[in-house]
Parts: sequence; structure tokens; C-alpha cells
Amino acid sequence: MAIVVSDSMVAMIWRSLAALAAAAIWLTACGSSGDGAAPPKLDPTLPAPGAYVYRTSGFERLSAVVASRHDYPRLSPVSYSEEGCGLLERWEPRPERSSESRFCTRGTRWRLASLVDYHEFFGQPVRQRFDCRGPFVPRPPSLQEGFRWTDRCRGAGSRVTVSYRAVRLVPLTVSSKRVMTVLVRARAVLRGRIEGVNLISSWLARANGLLVRRIVESTSAIDSPFGRVRDRERYSLQLRSLTPG
Repeated sequence: MAIVVSDSMVAMIWRSLAALAAAAIWLTACGSSGDGAAPPKLDPTLPAPGAYVYRTSGFERLSAVVASRHDYPRLSPVSYSEEGCGLLERWEPRPERSSESRFCTRGTRWRLASLVDYHEFFGQPVRQRFDCRGPFVPRPPSLQEGFRWTDRCRGAGSRVTVSYRAVRLVPLTVSSKRVMTVLVRARAVLRGRIEGVNLISSWLARANGLLVRRIVESTSAIDSPFGRVRDRERYSLQLRSLTPG
């Protein structure tokens, strides 16, 4: 027997899943929140401001009474700008999907201040914010192999505990240029309205923390009036050029 889903039911489903939309974020290689000193202008140990282009593959799929999937385009931008107490990183592969990470900097250290995530399914937009707390940690120029730290974030009725580890130095090639990177792996465990695990591997340029490569695997679930709802996201990013624009 076919299931007929009205527009009003779709809207109710999406509103009940508002918190879930924030579950597929995540997390670059940093610790967390609070105010910091104003950043130096054009700091060479931070990514140069501008939009960088990344080869992109992957998708996000939301499964409930009805299902919807977004496939990501072949190319997508990650932009950097100086903002507030430090740096803003923004990824926008589609109009229906974007994420922002805000960092506070202090000397050779930084921490993640907040994450803002935007998703749109069934024509219903949801913008979610997570505020984080944790220690200032070394930026990539001084981050040592084996260094570990933990970040804790709250938002959307959920708690997130993120465990990070600087794994090793890895040379990569970008536009025929050799770039030394530090591989940072993160495991985010979500509890509360959202339950799930996000696994993130980020290769950050040793010189300035520019994202060179990222692989994300995210699986989350939430109980709703319409049953168990699942969100799954898989994607990879690979930097095409060290020059923004």
C-alpha cells in the first residue's frame, strides 16, 4: 500500500528533526570557545583570506517516513576570513548545505569558538549553532605528533564530546607543489536528542593550517513522532590550488 505524505506532514517531520540537521557537521582540527585577543592582520601562520576550490565527492541522506538525498558537486569552495577573535572557515557545497567554524587565536594557539550548520531538506531550512569549550591548543606550525585534546560542545538539545589526535606529518602534492601537512583525526560522539558518531580526518598545511584534504563519515539518529530517523553523510575534499580565488 502506498504511503501518501502531505506537504504539512513533511513540514512537521522536518521541524521535529531540527536538531538532527546539526548532526552531520564537522569539526576541523581545533579546540574551543570564548573570547580571545584580536588577531594580527595577514598573519602568515593563518590561511590567507579568500575562497579556495576543492575537488569534492560525497552525499548526505536523511531517512524518515520519506527520504531525501543531496549529492555534492564535483567542486566546492572553502573560504577563510578574519572575523571576531580570530578566523572564520566556511564550506558551502550547495545552497541547501553549509557549515561555518569560528576560531579564536592567541599567539601560536587557537580554539574553536562555535560551529554553525545549515541544512535544507523537503524545502525546510534549519540553521543550528553549537558553542564549544576547551583549551587553547597549538596551531599546526607547532602541533606535535601524538598530541591529544578534547572538546565539548552544546547546542540543539545535544551534547558533543570530540576527541582529537595529531597522528603524523604527511607530505601531499597540490598543483605540483609539495605541501607538508599534519593529519588530525577527530571522533565526535553525540548524546541527547541526537545520538551518533562522526569520524573526521583532516590534513592541515603545516605552515598555516590551511585545509588540504578532509574525509568525513557521519551517522546519526533521533527518535521522532514518526519513528527512528537517520542522517548519513559521507564526503571528501581535496585542495586544487594553494592560491585563493
